[in-house]
Amino acid sequence: MFRGSADSALAASVFCFTRQRAYGRVAPAGFEEVLVIVCLDPVVVVQGPGKIQWVSPPGSADSSPSIGWEGAGKAPAHFLLPHGFDYGTEVPYSEHPVWFSPDMDAPPQRAAYVDEDTREIDVPWGKLVLTRDGEYWRVHARDAGRQSR
Repeated sequence: MFRGSADSALAASVFCFTRQRAYGRVAPAGFEEVLVIVCLDPVVVVQGPGKIQWVSPPGSADSSPSIGWEGAGKAPAHFLLPHGFDYGTEVPYSEHPVWFSPDMDAPPQRAAYVDEDTREIDVPWGKLVLTRDGEYWRVHARDAGRQSR
C-alpha cells in the first residue's frame, strides 16, 4: 500500500494543498477530523468525523499520529501517514461527506447525493462511489467502461 519516501511526499503534497487554502488545522494535540486519501490518481481526500491524536509507537519516544476515536478508549488500530492523513477505502460516516483533490484543484465540497446510502465523486476516468456500511462510507471506483474496479 503506502511505503517509504513516496508516501511522505504524497502526504506532504496534500498537506501543502490544505495549508495553502487554509482547509487543514494543525494543533499540538492532533486534528479534529479524519482526512482519508481514498484515491491516488487523481489524489482525492475525503473528510470524516473523528479525532486524530498524537501517540508514541511501541518502543519509541517520538510521537506519531494515530486514529483516536473519541470515547473509544481503545489503542489505535494503525499509524497514519505524515501530517495526520489516513489512507484506504473506509471513511467514518457523516451525512454529508466532504472531499477535495489537490490534483484536480478541487476545494472541499460535498460528495454528490445519489440516494440515502450512496454518494459519488466525479474524477477524470469515472466516479468514486461512497456506499454506507454502518458507521463508515466504503469507497470503490467505477470507470466509464466498467461497473467497478
